[in-house]
Amino acid sequence: MTNEEKLDAAQKFLDNDENEKVLAICTQVISEEPNNAEAYYLCAEAYYNLQNYPKAITNYNKVLRLDAANYEMVYGYRGDAYFHSDKYKQALSDYTKAIRLGYGSEVIFSNRGLIYGKYFQEYEKAVADFNRAIKLEPDKVINYNNRALAYAFLGQNDKTLEDLSTAIKINPNFEEAYANRGNVYAGVFQNYKKAISDFTKAIKLNPNFAPLYVWRGNCYEELGELEKARADFRTAENLGYQK
Repeated sequence: MTNEEKLDAAQKFLDNDENEKVLAICTQVISEEPNNAEAYYLCAEAYYNLQNYPKAITNYNKVLRLDAANYEMVYGYRGDAYFHSDKYKQALSDYTKAIRLGYGSEVIFSNRGLIYGKYFQEYEKAVADFNRAIKLEPDKVINYNNRALAYAFLGQNDKTLEDLSTAIKINPNFEEAYANRGNVYAGVFQNYKKAISDFTKAIKLNPNFAPLYVWRGNCYEELGELEKARADFRTAENLGYQK
């Protein structure tokens, strides 16, 4: 069997999520052809699937050194590996290069938006990326939730509520959106009844998340419903919540 045939077989194993077999074949090919970019690429993909991101990055590096012209899309894949390794500066650089080369995807825009917003506090850039992610996949609720949080930091509270409501409309079981909308109603608009409604829905979906009871308890306290507030605070404490 030629090395080309071996790599064809490795690709089929990769497609079937048989990653260890991919690594075995590609390691053999690399021992014979140490400059075979395809073998390193398949290794990188297998390591990525196995969540061994450092080895995935090492192999992506080799691919780009050997044949960047034919593997431009690898910048996006290496960006994902950096992202999952909490190396956000490197991920941002790779995502930006991938986009510039024409390989922008929903995942790339979504992850880059999260990096801009959550880790670098560049909320306008985050919104711009979430806009592009939503345009590519308009039914993916997490992007509305994350764009809402960026809008909140920009003080655009009406847009925050609109995005969270859209997320809930798309997926009525999206607990995080109820929790976030409840906090906006309580903290920004002092609409404690609407906040309680949202926290209650979130609690039904995730009854073991202690902060939800604290947030709802605070709202009950603001409305003077002290028994309900104390009951929520006790539940939170029983679930292990510590101030």
